[in-house]
Amino acid sequence: MTDADALKFHRDAAGHLRLHYFSQVVAHAGAFALPLLEAVLEQLEAGASAEERQRFCVLRKSLAWQRTMGGVRL
Repeated sequence: MTDADALKFHRDAAGHLRLHYFSQVVAHAGAFALPLLEAVLEQLEAGASAEERQRFCVLRKSLAWQRTMGGVRL
């Protein structure tokens, strides 16, 4: 899938970026979730607006936190 196709897939009819499935990937993809989501963000970033790139930054920080704390059990 090209970057343009990936970006088109992730936009709704109004052109807004939709990443609503991220939590499902984290919950069900196990060890593959974080690398997969990081790859998706990287592919989408090239065609994203400045505001969307800021959202990606927040998502990346969340993924980094999950990677760090994911193995911790209380």
